[in-house]
Amino acid sequence: MKYSKSRNVGMELLIQEYKKRFETDENVNYYAYKDFLQAERKYLKYMLEGSANEHAQYSAEEHVSARHALG
Repeated sequence: MKYSKSRNVGMELLIQEYKKRFETDENVNYYAYKDFLQAERKYLKYMLEGSANEHAQYSAEEHVSARHALG
């Protein structure tokens, strides 16, 4: 596969990984095709946006804890 500099390869790989995680037998057998695509899209959005917010919140809490330990 040929990559250009303008593409965000890291993001594409992350999306591929999350798609693999979502494609479990439980999800594939539970959802109709159209519903599966909608659920997968929501899962990807949560993992990409929701996780970043959670990590940012965790980092801020960790920073406060470390500051209290030093001070």
